[in-house]
Amino acid sequence: MNASSYLLPVPFGIFDTPRYSLYFYYNNLCLLFSLASQITNGGAHYGLETTGVPVVVRQGLRALRPLGQLAIVGVTPEMNINVHEEIMAEGKTMVGVIEGDAVPQLFIPELVEYYKNGMFPFDKLVKFYDFNELNEAFEDSKKGLAIKPIVKIGK
Repeated sequence: MNASSYLLPVPFGIFDTPRYSLYFYYNNLCLLFSLASQITNGGAHYGLETTGVPVVVRQGLRALRPLGQLAIVGVTPEMNINVHEEIMAEGKTMVGVIEGDAVPQLFIPELVEYYKNGMFPFDKLVKFYDFNELNEAFEDSKKGLAIKPIVKIGK
């Protein structure tokens, strides 16, 4: 992600949600992980890793406090982890999450209520593009101008 993308989630409460103490971005490793202890008062209880980039997965584990939990939602290639040093020595948990790992019948109505109450402004996180603007969608994502580009096919 582009450095400007780092600031986009701040108004949406990414740093103070009860579920996630810290949100990890690839291009801001030095900034976020050097501040992780200060932001979270000793390391994050929970982390959500969305990039699938092995170095970010490892940094996500390192940013956790003892007994912290890291959820991996990005498709991650093969990587080596020293299980004793990076997980067991501090009782950390790393779990893979697929398709949101939620019950849609319960979670979707909850998200709708959050949206109605101004607590989940997902419409500010997405940007729509026509199919002929596909390259622009990729560029905007790369530049940090769109968090979640959505490409429309057809009318």
